[in-house]
Parts: sequence; structure tokens; C-alpha cells
Amino acid sequence: MLNYLYKLFLNFGKYTPVVGIFNLFKFGLLKISKTDKLIKFKINHFGSYFYFRSISDESALPRLSEGYFFVKPNFVVKEFIECGSTIGMTSLHFMAAYNQANITLLEPVKDNFELLKKNLSMFQKVKIFEIGLSNKNCFLSLGKESKEKRSINFSKYYSKQLSEKSEFIDINKFFDKYNLTNTDIIHININGAEVDLFEDISWIKHCKIIIVYIFNIHQNNTNLIIKKLVNDNNYDLNFEIYNFHLIISHKKYSYSVDTIKLI
Repeated sequence: MLNYLYKLFLNFGKYTPVVGIFNLFKFGLLKISKTDKLIKFKINHFGSYFYFRSISDESALPRLSEGYFFVKPNFVVKEFIECGSTIGMTSLHFMAAYNQANITLLEPVKDNFELLKKNLSMFQKVKIFEIGLSNKNCFLSLGKESKEKRSINFSKYYSKQLSEKSEFIDINKFFDKYNLTNTDIIHININGAEVDLFEDISWIKHCKIIIVYIFNIHQNNTNLIIKKLVNDNNYDLNFEIYNFHLIISHKKYSYSVDTIKLI
């Protein structure tokens, strides 16, 4: 805790423009007292307010101050999906990067979903669903990574801990049901469960570019996914690892990588 507060002090100049002095002071006090409460601040880029939790969403400050990477393809992005949106922190960056696109956000954990709606439901081109994607229709028990954190980093790998049931939909049926069979980019951040999506990779035909966040504790999953892609002859794909992300693209599409900041 003292180490985190020391880092907070060192980054005072970076974090103050994000949330203001009062909220930064409040954030520090909540961290000291180990209290998970909402902090509200304004995102000037969109002219809207955003809420994050002082413990569950502690990565909000560095992410907003440092920005987030995004893929710049050689075409206009019209359909974007984020699978595992949590409370919408990365979603904001994608909304800014792909400002002409329809944005579909998926979050299966109820607490996260409710805060995601609170943060982003006012945007007309954003659709939010309380579901996750898997290789079949099912309900999964998702457990917390940490007892102190209310909702962040729920995963089936922590299901033996305090958990809740969340709904998951077969990924191919999802694309068909919501008429998203011509998706430009899908970003997947689902705490290690991404390996389930790649048991059958036929859904790749619906997406031009797929970006998968790689968790260090699930590196074996990444190896399994890459092996699946290499051994499959049905698709002509490129893939690379960039900044803890596996980027998969059909070879007829090219892209560059950039960073977008909202503050």
C-alpha cells in the first residue's frame, strides 16, 4: 500500500490533469482505508462524466494518463466489438480512435456491466450487452482475483473463490444474431478464457482484425492459440505480438499501431 501511495505521489503531475487535485486526494485516502468507492470525473474529450472504483479500477489513472494503443487499419472502421469491457475505460479510447464506428461492448459480470452502462449508455452509437463470448451457450461461474476488489478480473480460473454465474453466448451465434458478420475489429480481454474461443476458429471469417490481450499467467493459452492458427489452412492470416496483445489479421488487410490519449 505504501509503495502504491509513493507511486501516486511520484505521478502527481500526470494524474492531476485526469481527475483533479480533490479527486486525487480522495483516491489516496480511499486507498489508505482500503475502501472501494466510486470516484467521478469529467472526460473532456467527450464532455461526459466517468465513474471508477478506488480499488477495483485502480488502473484507471495510469491508463488515462498514458493513453491506450490501438490498431490503425487501411480501411475505415465501421463495426467494432470489445469483448470484456469491464467499466468502459479502454472502450473510451476505442470510441475516440474509431469515431465513425458502431461500438458493441460486452461485459458478463453484473457489477461491471452496471457501471459500464452508467458510463457509456448515453452514446448513441454504443450498444452494451451483459454477456460474454465462448464456444457454446452456457453460464459460467466467474470468481474474483482478489477479495478486496469488487469486480475487476473475474475469471473462470478463480471460480473456486467467491463467484457468480454469468451468461455466455456461442461466438458464431452472436455474430449471426446481432448481424455483425462483417466486423472490422474485435478486441478480446477475457482473463484467460480466450482459449475457449479458439477451439473452433471458424468465427474468424466474420472479423478483419482480431486483438487478444495476453495475460502473463495464461501464457500457455497464447501458445495454444498460435498453434491453432498456424495449423489451420482455411484462412490466410498474419499475426504478431505487440505490447501484451496478439494481433491477428487477414493478409489482405494492413495496419499500423498508434496510441490515443483522452487527456
